[in-house]
Amino acid sequence: MAYNPASLDDRKALGSLILSTLSQKGFRPASDSVAGETVLDFTVTNGGLPSGFFIRIYTSVVNGVARGDGEDAIRACLIWQDPKTNTFTPISKTGRVNRTGEMSDIMERTLQRGRALFSELPSVPRCNCGAPKAVSKAGNLYCAARCWIK
Repeated sequence: MAYNPASLDDRKALGSLILSTLSQKGFRPASDSVAGETVLDFTVTNGGLPSGFFIRIYTSVVNGVARGDGEDAIRACLIWQDPKTNTFTPISKTGRVNRTGEMSDIMERTLQRGRALFSELPSVPRCNCGAPKAVSKAGNLYCAARCWIK
């Protein structure tokens, strides 16, 4: 079914589709999310992959209804939780998912972004302290644990 952002029924249907599909895939509400937009995390617990990582989806769904046209897009990013400080650091992100076209296509693009982040996990650069490295706004790598070890 083609998504019409001007239709409240379509926005409700898309919101429901996003939340139910991500829930079925193992996504849970983010522990540090604030009121408003529904933010979901997938905790990476696969053996052999680094620990402390989440794939986070910013759904653009508020109270079960997708936001209106042009108000924002669905976003996905890879998050690392520092076990010492319990803080969250974004490690990488993907392109946004625009809510255009068929609803099933919007959902599939969202899942593709999550899969792309998951496939990046084994190649995330690591600091000497063992924490992952994130990319600064200037494009430089830095230790996500901010240990400052070279």
